[in-house]
Amino acid sequence: NSKCLVVGDDAQSIYAFTGSRVEFIGISFDENLGESSLVHLKKTYRFSTAMADLSTAFIMQNENQIPKKDLTGVKQSLNLIPLQLITTGKNYRYSFKLRYSIIKKLEALFKIDKNIKKILFLSRYQPQTYKFEYGRYESFQDELNRIFKSKKHIFSFQTIHKSKVDLSDYVFLMHFKSEKYSFPSTITVSYT
Repeated sequence: NSKCLVVGDDAQSIYAFTGSRVEFIGISFDENLGESSLVHLKKTYRFSTAMADLSTAFIMQNENQIPKKDLTGVKQSLNLIPLQLITTGKNYRYSFKLRYSIIKKLEALFKIDKNIKKILFLSRYQPQTYKFEYGRYESFQDELNRIFKSKKHIFSFQTIHKSKVDLSDYVFLMHFKSEKYSFPSTITVSYT
């Protein structure tokens, strides 16, 4: 009659390289470990409800995820979506049109929200991964820092894994649906 309490998030399964298998805490939990009851997290203090809704919609595109219940976040003073999805195409080119669009979005954020402390630019891999296309991601970072000199301390360019415990006011998810080195990644790796 022993009991076991398991805490986990099937949407944060990054340890496959160590032999971890998300199926053990995912949709096959009962099949692997016996009958269980599931308790959902109802409130997060890490981000807003708008961000919770957006991230849940993205995560639930994976049919192997446990269905997520309504998750509420912290109250947001402004009615802004805190996440921007940026598609650079299969060559990861930062065309004038794309750079202009991002700069205009940043200008609008700075105009509306005077209390921004941090804006994250997240990519799946390190900036040097995208260097094969003339170093465009790194030059884009330099360009933003030049244009917004007085605010460059607000920008943080990281990988999605490095930012896992980081907090920010706004996030730009770079290389969204942009082929091999993007979100979701088309690189399949077998660790078995």
